Amino acid sequence: MPVEPKSIFIAPCDDSPTGWRGFYQHILKLHDLEREKRHRIVSDPATADLILLTDANDDDLFQTLRKNPLVKRYPEKVFTIYEGDFPQRFLPGIYTSMPKSVWNLGRFATGGYSYCYAKHGNTVDLLKDKTRTGEIFFSFIGRGRAKVREQLFKLRFNRTDVVIEDSSSFNYFTSHTNHQATQQLRYLEISMKSRFMLCPRGQGTSSIRLFDAMQMGVAPVIISDKWIRRADVDWESFAVFVKEKDIARSPQLLAAYESHWREMGELARSAWDKWFRAENEFNYIVDSLAEIKARRVLPERVMRLTWPFILARVQLRRALSRWKHGAEPAAPFTPAPSRSNT
Repeated sequence: MPVEPKSIFIAPCDDSPTGWRGFYQHILKLHDLEREKRHRIVSDPATADLILLTDANDDDLFQTLRKNPLVKRYPEKVFTIYEGDFPQRFLPGIYTSMPKSVWNLGRFATGGYSYCYAKHGNTVDLLKDKTRTGEIFFSFIGRGRAKVREQLFKLRFNRTDVVIEDSSSFNYFTSHTNHQATQQLRYLEISMKSRFMLCPRGQGTSSIRLFDAMQMGVAPVIISDKWIRRADVDWESFAVFVKEKDIARSPQLLAAYESHWREMGELARSAWDKWFRAENEFNYIVDSLAEIKARRVLPERVMRLTWPFILARVQLRRALSRWKHGAEPAAPFTPAPSRSNT
C-alpha cells in the first residue's frame, strides 16, 4: 500500500426509503475529509473497479447484503465493510473483528471504529488534561461478556498501582444519561494515569479501547489471540501483545517494558495520527479492497457455495444466545430501530 488510483461505487445494501444509510453517509464523509484524493467515487457500478456495499443489517441475517443484485451481477468486485462484533464471511471486505482463520483465504482486512465514533461519540474528545502521570502501572475499566475479561475481573494482582474495574453497568453504545459522563470521565482519568492500558478482546476479537489508548498516547496491551492486526503499522514499537492464557502474568510480562512506557505512549499516539485519523481512512479502505481483489485465491462465485453453511452457523449462534441469555445480545454497530438516515 498504497495502490494505484481506483474508481469505486458505494451504495447501502438496502437502497429503499426505509433502508439503513448511516455507514454509507459516513464513507462519503470520509472521502470528503481525505487529504490525498487518490481514488474517485463513480455513479455507475459497471465502470467501477470496486463496489462497496455498506450498512449490512445482521437483524435480518444479512439478507439485504446476500440478496443485493450487485452481488450476483459483479461477484468479483463487490465488497462490504462491517464494525460489529459478529462478522460473517459472506462477502470479502473490511471487518473490524474478523478472527484469524485458515478459511479467510485472504478475503478480509482489518478495520477500526470510525463509524462507531461518528455515531456514538469519541470518549477521548472529552479529555481536557492530556498529561500522562504514570502513577498506575496498568489499568482496565470495561464491561464483561468475554471469557478473557471475566477472568481478568477474578484476578488479584496484589499491587496498589493496578486498577481493574468492571463497568458493566455502563454501556457506551446505549447509555445517554448523566451516569454516562461520570463513567467516561473516570475512564479517561484512570487511563491518563496509567503507564499501560490493558485492551482485552470483547465479544469480537477487537476492542475500541485499543484505539482509545493510542489516541490518548497510552501504551496498549493487546490481549486477543485471533485479532487480525493492520499490516502497515509497526505495532511492536508501542504495543505489548499478551496471550489470553497469560493474562495472569501481565505484571511480569509488562515489567520488561516499564522503563519505556512514556516513549511507547508517544509512539502509540504518532501511529494513531498516521494510520487511524478519519482524514486517512478512505484511502486505506479503497487500498485494502484493491489488495484483497488482487490476491484472490478462489473466485467469489465458488465462495458463494459456502453461504448455506455460513447462514446455518449464524442461525445456530442466535439460537444458542437466546437459550443462554434469553435474547440476542444487542449489536452496537447496527442502526437504531427508528431506521434513521442520520
